[in-house]
Amino acid sequence: MSWIEKLFLHPEKLLKSLAVFLASIFVLVYAYFQIAPHVSSDVRTEVALAATVEQTTEAEGYIFRSETPVTMNGKSNIMSAVDDGEKVSKGQKIANAYQQSFDTSIQQQIEEIDRQINILSNSSVEQDFIVSDINKIDSKIEDIFKNIKTDISRNDFAGAVRQRDDLLIQMNKRQLTVNSSENYAEKISQLETQKQSLNTQLSGVATYLYAPVSGYYTNIIDGYEDKYLVSMLDKMTISDFDGVIASSENTDLKNNSAGKVITDFRWYVTCKLDKKSAADYEVGKYYTLRFPYSANKNVKMELKRVISETDKTEIVLIFSTIIMPEGFNYLRKQDVEIVNTQYTGLKVPKSAMRMISGIKGVYILVGDVISFRRAEELYEFEDSYLISMADSAYAFKDDEDADKAKNKFAKLALYDHVVVRGRDLFDGKIIS
Repeated sequence: MSWIEKLFLHPEKLLKSLAVFLASIFVLVYAYFQIAPHVSSDVRTEVALAATVEQTTEAEGYIFRSETPVTMNGKSNIMSAVDDGEKVSKGQKIANAYQQSFDTSIQQQIEEIDRQINILSNSSVEQDFIVSDINKIDSKIEDIFKNIKTDISRNDFAGAVRQRDDLLIQMNKRQLTVNSSENYAEKISQLETQKQSLNTQLSGVATYLYAPVSGYYTNIIDGYEDKYLVSMLDKMTISDFDGVIASSENTDLKNNSAGKVITDFRWYVTCKLDKKSAADYEVGKYYTLRFPYSANKNVKMELKRVISETDKTEIVLIFSTIIMPEGFNYLRKQDVEIVNTQYTGLKVPKSAMRMISGIKGVYILVGDVISFRRAEELYEFEDSYLISMADSAYAFKDDEDADKAKNKFAKLALYDHVVVRGRDLFDGKIIS
């Protein structure tokens, strides 16, 4: 007799077996729904990293500065007596002018000899100092090296070079301190003899050139110093602007000047744009201008004036700043990028965005727990959003709901692990 026949002969056993079977099914189903939330749902994450997006406008920029040329008296061979960009006072000697080009070469040799004599003269030490602590000299040398390193880190290479003489003087002093028999008097005498010999080779007397005003000297002159006048900017019309940028260089000014003196920190950049692309610019607001000719340096500038005329389809923007970047190229006409808007946030895929109780956000994985984070869209890419890292405002039925939501869900933070793939996600779910 089969076990099935036995069950039918004993119905009480059949009912008991059926009850056990159904109970087993119930236990399995119950266990599934209890365990399922804790079972991995093939979750994949990406780290939320910071990103910056810019909206820029490309334009031709024209530079205006307060400039005073240093005129010459017919002598074209110039040798500067001050460094380019150095601050000078009115009446200060800034250059030597010679009739012959070889005089300039000889004078350069004389200047170098004078520099060497100055270094050696300042390298001498007193006898009492020789027996003193050499650490004093070493400390000065170390300080100079630190200053040079700082200048280089700031791209101030001219500043680093200017400290070379001080470094040589301290190193010479150290050498004398270690070897007291060393004497620079003979070397100085030899250099003086060389200098006298070179002076006899000069064909004529140099004409000294002096700064006409106080400011910053540069030996670069382009012949537009009498065209691009800062005094024009307050009342400039679009026609005036067109006339200035269409003007030719003043060759007489260029050929008969030994550079110029910049008399004011403030300088200006003017750009012409069509009215549509420049509609959102506001006078008094600061914008970042990027200069490709100066290794893409960014300079924050204030929009001082917008020249707009009803019968013109274009406008002229006048930007201004007192920032003078080290090593900047003040080429009169150059390309400029105006940064109109800049967004900085966290870049996340669009597929990661969710909506809970009217709140936009994303799921993140913290350890093995899924959590929801608020996320406000700042900028949209093709397949991603730029998410604000700041607190966001959301629309709720009333303030109480808003407070509850904000207390419950924090904002997305840098380096959070954003869930970009996963099923049946919810806040608090445990991933094993």
